[in-house]
Amino acid sequence: MMKPNALRAALVENNAYLQQNPDRLHVFVDHGRIEASSEKGRIGSKGGSFRYRYTLNLIVTDYPEDSTTLIIPIIAWARDWQPDLLANPDRQRDGIKFEVDVLKTGTADVSIEIQLTEAVDVQYVEGKPVAAYRQEPMLSDEIRAFLGAD
Repeated sequence: MMKPNALRAALVENNAYLQQNPDRLHVFVDHGRIEASSEKGRIGSKGGSFRYRYTLNLIVTDYPEDSTTLIIPIIAWARDWQPDLLANPDRQRDGIKFEVDVLKTGTADVSIEIQLTEAVDVQYVEGKPVAAYRQEPMLSDEIRAFLGAD
């Protein structure tokens, strides 16, 4: 899977606290499922292609800032890596969830759950499977402008 490490890198790069304290960011893949089909032309057909579907659980411990400073880079990341989280009303409602444990020290433990998918195309080259992650479809320029993308 590529998205957990890509999101970790984006958060560390775009958050001053995580730049100084990368060990405070914990990344877990929960409730993972594999979607595959034997129907020709669909994921999981003849080539063995499939889709990962999972919950990415980000936990930031002892966070001294407002949680908005975590959410903003996550939304920016999702524009390119999981655009359906922003464009699909059903995914907007349930695609990103969070919990905050406010600590006595003035900091918080923040847990953010993100519903992600990754499609993997598998082709056989000289009898051996070769996997390649499928790129996410890009949002239209109009939707990107509405969402505030560059």
